[in-house]
Parts: sequence; structure tokens; C-alpha cells
Amino acid sequence: MPNQSAMDVFSSCAKVLTVLFVLTLAAEDKLATLNEGCAECAGVSLLQVGLDHVKQHGNRTAHGTTENGRSGGGDHFWPQKSHNLLRSGSSSFAATLQLDEPVWQFEEPDGDEQAQANALNVIYQTPVIDGDGSVYVSSNSGVLRALRLADGTERWKFRLDGSGGAGVPTPALVGDSLFTADSNGNVLCLALSDGRERWRARYADGDEGHDSWSVTAARDVVMLLGTRSGEATGARLVAVCAIYGNVLWDFKCDFLMYNLMPSVSGDAVFFADSAGNVYSLGLHDGSVRWKLPLSDSTISTGGLAIGENGVAYVTANLATAACTPFTDPTGCGDGLLRAVDLLTGTVLWNRTFAGMPANNVPAIYPRGSSGGFAVVLGLGANPDEPFVGAMGKPGSPHADRILALDASSGATIWSYETPVWSSSAAAGATEKKICWPDAFS
Repeated sequence: MPNQSAMDVFSSCAKVLTVLFVLTLAAEDKLATLNEGCAECAGVSLLQVGLDHVKQHGNRTAHGTTENGRSGGGDHFWPQKSHNLLRSGSSSFAATLQLDEPVWQFEEPDGDEQAQANALNVIYQTPVIDGDGSVYVSSNSGVLRALRLADGTERWKFRLDGSGGAGVPTPALVGDSLFTADSNGNVLCLALSDGRERWRARYADGDEGHDSWSVTAARDVVMLLGTRSGEATGARLVAVCAIYGNVLWDFKCDFLMYNLMPSVSGDAVFFADSAGNVYSLGLHDGSVRWKLPLSDSTISTGGLAIGENGVAYVTANLATAACTPFTDPTGCGDGLLRAVDLLTGTVLWNRTFAGMPANNVPAIYPRGSSGGFAVVLGLGANPDEPFVGAMGKPGSPHADRILALDASSGATIWSYETPVWSSSAAAGATEKKICWPDAFS
């Protein structure tokens, strides 16, 4: 189940990915975030971009990353998933709120017969945006494209080796380079100007993980999802040198990782596996700084993001009588949000949400004149995988909720109940055009 990192319902759908740049520059209880996903599948097969302009407030960072990890690619608007290395999901960019019609649209080609049969002509990945007017997006077909931000026309495309599928990652931009990986276990560095391959290196036996994971690039280190022979897929984090591609370190998690998206702050990297175990490793050597285990959990497609207050916010799901550990891949159970100190791994506070799973990475934004920060997360079960005979039939109602919580205490600031969706699968999903998003992005 793909997971982009802004807040929107049913985001990466079928062949649809709408990039909506939204910033609410107003009162304290408004979410300032870049909306990276489409509102729903609706049977449309387009990459739709609603953008009149992108305007930056304040100074851009220099090439590389700042000490607190805010930048992730130098002089780029949106260099990695969730904008920055903290993965805060909030933005200082201003954009139009008139989202009724796209400025341009790009349709992912159907590809060959085999790709169609395997439902590979879909987009699960998050677009990233450079500072020179281009947007870069991969698809399950294994093709990475550079599109002009002004009109959506194609600048260049690059076909990755391997079988493609939902494990094709979201790339990362640093300087004049793009970092990505193929499903054969190779990391690649491409030139942003023309898609030319600068180098490739073998870093694992394969990287076909669970869902669309994200490449992370920080201080000449590139981190990727990897698998060794004989292992379950999607349980190893591998770091390589951004200059030559040689492996610096790798780390085996206790459990698989859906939607891997590590956060970086200072000289440490932070991430969670799908069982809710949280890890802090040294960025340059992979040494374990601390580990925060979680018992009696079940699968979550969520993860971890860091606020500028130096606190990590981690989602997970707790097992219940109706949802036993690791038996339901759709992310069921009671949702859990923990606030975790970055230096020690101590839980500062936690909130449990009975009957409402937590399957997305939270977003953290400053509360304006009132001071402090707010944490926004979506709660609700993920849709089922579409299968023959299921489409169009009623299913269990999805009664979802969006919450904003005070980042220092976990107290509720505001809550919104979304319209109930009663179907076994997401809107527009078919067995040949698989739309299988997480409940929120």
C-alpha cells in the first residue's frame, strides 16, 4: 500500500497521482503542508498537477543538509518525500487554493501487455521537485520520468532494471543528482539535466520491499531498503556512499518495513518498522544509539516524523481481540501515537485510539501566534486489495478521522470526521488497475 506523506484521503491511486501544493498561512489550527496525493481514485488514469505557482518564503538552504536535517537536497523545492529530512510534512511554500482544475496532466502510458497484466502501469510513488522547474516521478512499470513543471511535458525518462512493481522507490534529489534504486538491488545516480547514468552499484540482493519506499540522501550518505538472500523482503536498511556507491553499513530490523522513510536529525537516522519498533542509528556508521520496542502490536503502514522541537512522532497499531498480531495486512487494531525524545528514546507521551488504526506518518507544523507545534494524523483502516468480484460491492464502512494534537502534551486541538466510505476497496480500483492506497497519506 503506497504511502505519501502529506495529509489527504486515498492518495496514490490507480494511475492517478495529483500533486496539490497547499499552504494555509493563517491561524494556529491550520495545517501547513504540501499535499502530495489525489483525493480519490475515481477511475481516472492521470497524473494531475494543480499548480499555479510555487513561491518560497525565506532563504533556501545551501547544497547538502543543515545540522538539524531540515534540508534534504540543497536548492530544491521538494527534494525528498515529505519535503525535508525531518519528514515533517509541512512547508514554507505558498500555493493556490483553487484546486478545482489541474493546470496540466500527464497520463502514465499503459506499457506492454505483461505490464498491464501485472497491474504495473500505475503510480504509487511521490513526485519530487527540483529548483529549476522539473518534477520527477517513478511508476510501478519501473520508468522514472522528468517532467516540466510548467506544462507537464516530458524532459527525459529512464527505465530501471528489474521487475518493477509497488517496491519501486520515490527518488531523492541532492545538488544536480538524483538517487534511486532498481528491484535487482542496484543503487543509481542520475544527472538531473538529462537523466544520464553517472554510476550504479550493487548494494543488496534485492530491494523489492513492501510498498513504495523512499530513498533518503543526507550528507553524502544514501539510505535504501535492501534484502539479502534467504531473508524476508523489506527488513534491512542499507547506507551507501553518495559519491561512489560503496556500502557503508547495513542494519537488519526486527520486522519488515512498509513505506520505509527514514528521518535524519544531526548525525543520527531514525525510523520505525511495521511492528512499531523504533530505531536510532548513527548516520555514518549504522551503530545503534537506542531502540524502543513495542509489544502486542500488529502491522501499521505508518511510521515516524520529527518536529523542529526535537521530538519524533511515531504511529503504530496495537493488537485487539478482533485484530491479532500480524494476521491482517490492512493495518487494523487500536491506533497508537507516541512522542519520543530523540536523544534517549524515552516516550514523552502517548495516545491510543480505540477502534481507529493509525496507518499514516504524522505531519508536524508550527502553530503560529499561539506558539509551539501541532501534530496531524489520520486514523482509519486501510482499504482491502481489489480482487475479482469485490469491486462495487459494499464492504465494511470506513469511518475515518483527522486529528490535530498539541505536540508537547498530545491534547486534542481539533478533530474532523471524514465522510464514511462503504466498499471493500478504494474508489476506482479494479483487479487490473490496482488502487490500494493507505487510508491517509
